[in-house]
Amino acid sequence: MCKNPGLNDGFACQGIGYNEENEVFVVSGYMQDKSASRIYVTDKDNNSFYVRLHSNGKPFTGHCGGITNTKDNVYLASDDTVFTISLTQILNSNNGDI
Repeated sequence: MCKNPGLNDGFACQGIGYNEENEVFVVSGYMQDKSASRIYVTDKDNNSFYVRLHSNGKPFTGHCGGITNTKDNVYLASDDTVFTISLTQILNSNNGDI
């Protein structure tokens, strides 16, 4: 189990996955204030950070539903699209990075 991050910031959690190699949970969702959607990463000690999603140079405010991952990538479903994002890029990010 892990804490559900971002709930006090207007984050609407939509999907959760677990990456065994890095022992982290990845949580997708959208922001109720229509700012950039997020992916939160939470480790086994409940330390969390988030990345803000952008697409084509603009904040992505889509629904960000289901999320899953492999050793190398995160797959994020939103409306009629599945986005592929580098897991390494996410894990090397700082809180609030794009």
